[in-house]
Amino acid sequence: CDGVDGDEKLGLFVDPITGVDGKPGTRDAPLKTLKAALEKVDNDPSSYAQIFVSFGLLNESVTWSQGVSIYGGYNADAGWTRDGTSRALIDGGAVGLQILNVSSQRTFERIDVASANGATPSASSIAVSAIDASPQLRFSRFLPGRGGNGPAGASGVAGAAGAPGGAGDGGVITGSTTVGAVPGAPGSGVSSPCASSNSINASGC
Repeated sequence: CDGVDGDEKLGLFVDPITGVDGKPGTRDAPLKTLKAALEKVDNDPSSYAQIFVSFGLLNESVTWSQGVSIYGGYNADAGWTRDGTSRALIDGGAVGLQILNVSSQRTFERIDVASANGATPSASSIAVSAIDASPQLRFSRFLPGRGGNGPAGASGVAGAAGAPGGAGDGGVITGSTTVGAVPGAPGSGVSSPCASSNSINASGC
């Protein structure tokens, strides 16, 4: 017994911690990402039936449309055995795992999937999306993030006109101001001693 699900010769191995994309994807030379493993399946679909994933963090969004099963829960450091606690986590973007046209004959198990918070107003966060697909999803947790905030509301309508103002108070004089010239009082007349004389004398008359 090789300790893995299915036939090891028809499998690819992924170790998020020590794997290297570009390696053969064998037990002794695993790949680092599920994306790289699924690309190898695309290039040679008849050679692979399953992908084995060791514990660790997969910083990627995954689109699964290939006819292979994906099994997690392995510990590469312990010879690719399962201990019941080792888990991989796909930490993706707005959609963590998208499943397209995968049949019920395929299995996805013991791998958790998280999606990022919505980055724009009203954006969704979807841990797993399945379109025309019915695979078996077993012993996995799907952890969506928070959706984006709603858009700002529209401005409110103009308020109604205010009530008329009340009557003003009586005016208050706080100083004095001269407006225009004020006429002087009439002068008093003086009788001339020469009023009836036509001659000039010593007194000036």
